[in-house]
Amino acid sequence: MKKTLEKLKYRIENNKYFTADHIRAVIREVGELNEEDHTVAHLLKVAETSGWLGKADEAGFYPSLIARSTQSSRLGGNQENRIWLMASVPSSKIKR
Repeated sequence: MKKTLEKLKYRIENNKYFTADHIRAVIREVGELNEEDHTVAHLLKVAETSGWLGKADEAGFYPSLIARSTQSSRLGGNQENRIWLMASVPSSKIKR
């Protein structure tokens, strides 16, 4: 669980918006098997109470409260995060 939370915080720092689908993607990425809804809801609650995410809007997006203004340069700044975002959630859920 600690590894999942560390990865979740990293992803929240590098993405402006988050959804429950992002949490499921983090769980898959870390390699945990438990993807049940209550686990996702628990991680969202931890992220909110830790001050990482704000409250969800009407579309189900949680704004990141800790998003970095400077991004990783591994793939050229925001490009890495866009690739991860596109791969982790359905296109209908991505805000433009």
